[in-house]
Amino acid sequence: MDGDFSSCEIWREIRSSLPVLSLLDYYMEPCLKDLAAWEAADLGYSSRVPDFTVGRFGYGYVRFLGNTDVRRLDIDRIVKFNRHELVVYEDESSKPEAGQGLNKAAEVTLILRVRFLSLKEGKLDDIVKKLKESTERQGARFISFDPLNGEWKFLVDHFSRFGFNEEEDDDIVMDDATPVQNPVDMNGGEVSDVDEEIYWDPVGPELSHSLPAHLRLDPVKMQEMRMLMFQEEDEIDDFNGYLCGTNHHLVKST
Repeated sequence: MDGDFSSCEIWREIRSSLPVLSLLDYYMEPCLKDLAAWEAADLGYSSRVPDFTVGRFGYGYVRFLGNTDVRRLDIDRIVKFNRHELVVYEDESSKPEAGQGLNKAAEVTLILRVRFLSLKEGKLDDIVKKLKESTERQGARFISFDPLNGEWKFLVDHFSRFGFNEEEDDDIVMDDATPVQNPVDMNGGEVSDVDEEIYWDPVGPELSHSLPAHLRLDPVKMQEMRMLMFQEEDEIDDFNGYLCGTNHHLVKST
């Protein structure tokens, strides 16, 4: 019994140390489920996550270089992807010193919706030149622009607001719509048929086995622990989503 109580306390500590990300069109790598599993296997892992990545489907992603302490970070509030723009720590009063939290060196990828006509007319060199100028003007370092997928990559030393100002560079014509990529495509899964309903399973088939294995508990005992920790059904559902909400398992309905 003491062993189960100790394992339950470990589970609580892991839960409290995880970052928060609940927005359905955002994701992070590693996902919350994997973070929890690795934290259980190697206590303190969340304080030194290598190449931590946060993204928004159809908008872009940011990869924080080196090891990052992600414990208890409210990603929902800290990282904001808008059209052709990334904002980290929008509230200046909450921004830590450079090198701390997520205010650190990173590789940013923004998806620009450049009209194909602009590329067809041979304006690619002009577009790249404008993007380089925009990057340098913001104190960042240009890496590349891929006209096939619209990915504009650049490096930053720390964060404020980075992006492409369409008003300043109106000679680059953008599409009005920003299509959102399918989360299945982004996560390497299979795309379901268009006419079949899909929904996301917040737990996924792996969860019931991954953490119990790290904690040396069988799945039945883990379920009992969860029932003890979250006696109300909605609390259990909330924790399931909190743990795996960003790495959605898309499955076909039956």
